[in-house]
Amino acid sequence: GCFHAAALDDRMGAAAMADAVRAVRVGGRVLGDAGSPLPPRVRELARDAQHWVGEVQAAPTVVPLRRA
Repeated sequence: GCFHAAALDDRMGAAAMADAVRAVRVGGRVLGDAGSPLPPRVRELARDAQHWVGEVQAAPTVVPLRRA
């Protein structure tokens, strides 16, 4: 999570897209082609006929449950 933004290409595979999103900090921006789906952890902010812009969300926190 050290980059502020990344641009994705619709020819990238799912693994490459996931790696690019993982490299963008929480709150960072991701730009993608309108025809490509939003990767996991990316919330759409804007879209036009050619592109979408999204914001990287924090990974969900798993809280272990224990009996008292």
